[in-house]
Amino acid sequence: MRNFSYKIVNKNDELVGGTIKAFFKSTVRKKLEKDGSTVVYIVPQGKPGGRNNLLFYLSRFSGNDKIMFFSHLHAMMTAGIPIAEALNVVKDQVNNPKSKNIIQSIINDIENGQKLSSAMAKFPKDFSRFLTELVAVGEISGNLTENLSTIAVNLESESELRKKVLSSLAYPIIVITVMIIAFVIMTYYILPHIVTLYKEFGVELPLPTRIVVAISLFVKNYPFFILGGFFLTIITFLLLLKIKRIHYVCDALILRMPVFGTVFKDANLASLFRALEQLFSSGVSLMSSVEITKNTVKNDLYNEALTATVPTIIHGVPISEALKVFPHLFPLQAIRTIEVGEKSGSLDKSFTNLRIFYDRSVFQRTQTITSLIEPILMLLVGITVGTLAVSIFLPIYNVSQIIQ
Repeated sequence: MRNFSYKIVNKNDELVGGTIKAFFKSTVRKKLEKDGSTVVYIVPQGKPGGRNNLLFYLSRFSGNDKIMFFSHLHAMMTAGIPIAEALNVVKDQVNNPKSKNIIQSIINDIENGQKLSSAMAKFPKDFSRFLTELVAVGEISGNLTENLSTIAVNLESESELRKKVLSSLAYPIIVITVMIIAFVIMTYYILPHIVTLYKEFGVELPLPTRIVVAISLFVKNYPFFILGGFFLTIITFLLLLKIKRIHYVCDALILRMPVFGTVFKDANLASLFRALEQLFSSGVSLMSSVEITKNTVKNDLYNEALTATVPTIIHGVPISEALKVFPHLFPLQAIRTIEVGEKSGSLDKSFTNLRIFYDRSVFQRTQTITSLIEPILMLLVGITVGTLAVSIFLPIYNVSQIIQ
């Protein structure tokens, strides 16, 4: 027997999910439809096999292709084009062969009578539960085209947010990398010839020059050792990140980083409230929205906090009260905004306001960091260039003294 994940709309028009054991998918469908429930999707778990399951392992949908997939699908379905025909058009516009394979698999499933959400659920690495839930809710409520537009906008916002955070990190990394390369070229190719010239004059090298020469000789004699150690360190770090506890500690350290920690915290909050806003406003219950959102945030601390929040919400505790337990993750301002939404019956608007606030906060902080980090980097570059200049030209002064 195999485990099958399913999502149904029961007799009370509630979206319910779970797992069930059976030998065949048809058996699961019969069991679920016995009491009049409508099946949204049924997806087998465990080790897959067959053509679609081979795609499950090999195919990946790029971020840009995903945005185009939902935005173009929304535009064509709004124009009245049938979903299978619209997907064929989208497939022709995608250049990535792996993305084409995924779309073709979805088309095949839809032509065989499956729903779009059910077909997407076969590719959880490419279409998260958050996306499939929004599509499923749209199919049930008859607002599929609106939800497709919401998903496209959401993905674009997430992409922009990610670019802002990465851009704030990219600038210093690029400058430092160029500086290191320049330093290596100077110490590897130029400085040894200058040192040889100084030795011919019998000049004793000063301490700054001797330090730079020692670095130069080490780089020249052990280049493979340095490169090997560098790549080994990166590989070891990436392997250690696969250990859950170490990954958790790294996520905690990221949030506590000076300057950058606040940006990452705001970025996580913006992503979190964006997911809650889209799910809750689409008709998904608050408990299900929180449960789905926990898998959309990348930071383990926020994932753990939302996981702990779900049982308290089930027992009737307001989400604002549940989040108060994590003051280091959820600022008082955010909790107060949620409280206002709970009391006024406009919780979705509170999520929207918080999403807008943290989106702006990320943008402003990244701008500030970039402006602050420029003079620091210039100072660092100046110190490096100055050290090289002193190490090269100080012996020249000594040579001039000998000649005189």
